[in-house]
Amino acid sequence: MSGRVDPVPMTNKQDSGGIGRLEMELEQVKEVGQHRRVLEVEKEDTAERRQRRKTHVEQEKALADSTAALRQSYFCTDCNKQYSNYTEYDNHINSYDHAHRQRFKNLRAQDFSRRMGSKRRKRDKATEEEAKRMNLIIAKERAEAAQKK
Repeated sequence: MSGRVDPVPMTNKQDSGGIGRLEMELEQVKEVGQHRRVLEVEKEDTAERRQRRKTHVEQEKALADSTAALRQSYFCTDCNKQYSNYTEYDNHINSYDHAHRQRFKNLRAQDFSRRMGSKRRKRDKATEEEAKRMNLIIAKERAEAAQKK
């Protein structure tokens, strides 16, 4: 066990507090010292106290986990921002900044799909042209084969 176990002794004061004042203060200090609370360090470590500490730690951990899950529900994925309570989250959802980011995100998605669509159309057009060329070549070969017969 470390630390001070006994109460801190009161030293004699140099100022004058009146007749009997010092004795009265010393008496009060003695009474307070007798009825003081026992510190956690001074208590004996028993199995019951260890179990109580263990359950307290588990409760604290469960509380932290539940608050983490609750805080997760106030997270804006568009803006990548975390809020601690519903009113802050609601204010953010209704704000111009959030609406602007959402519009920008939607525009980027539309632009991406438009660009991918134009690439797909170019690919389709190229394959159609290739198919036409192949059909022309096949048609010429059939015509030549028919003339040879």
